[in-house]
Amino acid sequence: MIEAGIGKGSGQPCGRCQIRAVMEEIVDGELEKTVAAGGVVLIDFFATWCGPCRAMEPTLLALAENFKGRARLIKVDIDKSPVSVRHYAVQSVPTLVICKDGRCVESIVGTRTQEQLAKKLAALCA
Repeated sequence: MIEAGIGKGSGQPCGRCQIRAVMEEIVDGELEKTVAAGGVVLIDFFATWCGPCRAMEPTLLALAENFKGRARLIKVDIDKSPVSVRHYAVQSVPTLVICKDGRCVESIVGTRTQEQLAKKLAALCA
C-alpha cells in the first residue's frame, strides 16, 4: 500500500484506492472483450503480495491520468485470473502487456519508469 502521507487518518484515499478508481480491475472472461474492443490497452498483470507490483502503482496511476481518453489501463490479479495468465504467457509479475486494436504489440516484464511507459503509449496513441 502506498503510504506517503495518504490513507488512514489523512482524509485522502490510499494509493491502492486511487489506482482502482482510475484503473479498472478485471478478471477472466472480461479481458478478451476489453482488448477486442480496440484502441490502446495497457494490461497490468499483478499480485497483491508482489512488492515490485506495489512499487509500480504510482507510475500506473500517473499514466492512467495522463492517458485518460486515449488509452485504457487495466489491472489483472494473477491469483484471480489463471486463464488470462496462461493466455498471455505471464510467468512473472509485474508483467505489462500493451495491445492496440485487439492485437498485443508488446510484453514488458518487471518495473519501468513512467517516462519509458509514457513514450510507448504515446507512440501507439498517435
